Amino acid sequence: MYEACITGIFPRDDRLIRTWKDLEWERIGIKDFIPDLRRNIKEVIELQQKAGLTYVDYPQIEWHDLFRPFTALDGIKMGPLTRFFETNTFYRRPIIHDVVRYEYGLLYDYIQRDLMPPDAKWKISLPGPYTFLKLSSYRELDEAIVSISNILVGAVNELMELGFTIIDLHEPALVYYEDIDWDVVYQLYRSIKKEGYNYWIYLYFGSIDRKISRLRPIIGDGLSVDLFSGGYSALETYDINRLILGVVDAENTHMENIERIKNVISDSEKRLATSIIVLSNNTHMEYLPYDVAVEKMMLLGKLLDDLSASQ
Repeated sequence: MYEACITGIFPRDDRLIRTWKDLEWERIGIKDFIPDLRRNIKEVIELQQKAGLTYVDYPQIEWHDLFRPFTALDGIKMGPLTRFFETNTFYRRPIIHDVVRYEYGLLYDYIQRDLMPPDAKWKISLPGPYTFLKLSSYRELDEAIVSISNILVGAVNELMELGFTIIDLHEPALVYYEDIDWDVVYQLYRSIKKEGYNYWIYLYFGSIDRKISRLRPIIGDGLSVDLFSGGYSALETYDINRLILGVVDAENTHMENIERIKNVISDSEKRLATSIIVLSNNTHMEYLPYDVAVEKMMLLGKLLDDLSASQ
């Protein structure tokens, strides 16, 4: 069985970029800005439906980075602009200076819920807990672990109430870094797994080789493989219910060859024990120009149509 979706923050179109600059330079007010923001979000949502993707992913255009909304909570503040791994994008480093408790209602201001189609399966991205920890500053490790657990459990509960059914946890730190404190990883995931959430783990900027046995205890309903950062031979001895293949490179404007991707997927089916293969982008689309990101999204839809028709 095949599915398809996008994940992460989607780029803004040229019109919204100009409007955003006008807002920052105080040439317009928030009342003039919001309609253009909603227009762009609505367009991305409708394009996903046009492409025939299995899930409708909230594009998070207004988030800046996955950590930004949570720096409004007491006990955590927005730090300096910091390079996001080895990309040309930046995030505001979260600084945890006290135990953070989630405040219900926080995400209402960051999600235009009324634009999401009522008859679709909704999906959204959050920072994975270990990546959240690694990319933050804090005084005490135990305090940071408790704070991040509180934030993510609270956020997921709120998102579920808002109507989202799938949460993508972006965890590039788990494959980017070689030296992983797995005891801390398991501690961070304990509260998330206890709640029984339906989450997928997105891994990119590194290979899962030599780490799959360590990752196994935290896998939720789905695990992604970034095909542009390594293979998946380490998965051959594991039964993965839902394997998400990052077949579209969100760091490269070059358009993928659809027949070559089909061959990769065919090879995956022969070598891996998985019930569902999900076609997706490997990381945030925000690294691409808007038009290219849209074209790659439509390519995912075409792939899904072709593969489903051949079953």
